[in-house]
Amino acid sequence: MRADRGVPLECCEMRRQAAVASWVMRAFVGVVAALAAFAVGPVTAPARADDSANVAKYLDELHMNGFNGDSAEKDLRLGRAVCGQLDSGIEPLTIAIHIMNGSQIELKPAYDFVRIAARNLCPWRETA
Repeated sequence: MRADRGVPLECCEMRRQAAVASWVMRAFVGVVAALAAFAVGPVTAPARADDSANVAKYLDELHMNGFNGDSAEKDLRLGRAVCGQLDSGIEPLTIAIHIMNGSQIELKPAYDFVRIAARNLCPWRETA
């Protein structure tokens, strides 16, 4: 029990976890919207021979970093949009800033999203 309010600590912890989960979902939806609005370059990157292994690593890393989207297909489409932007010559930080400006996500998670996509889905590029 919290001494100051007589509320069980478990209740407060559950509320905090629910608030964090809600923020992560809103942030991911924001990433989706920002990338959709920002997609001015090629939408998909060329497929590679080891694409299925890279896709699995990409989806796992997204999940480990708290990005839990609606579907794996949408997550993959967004990651490949990042590759398309990188292939168009747009800097990783610029992509992250556009994601941040078009969503409720902070710069660091936006940049993490770009890095995860670049590392796993566009391995022909230098890591962002």
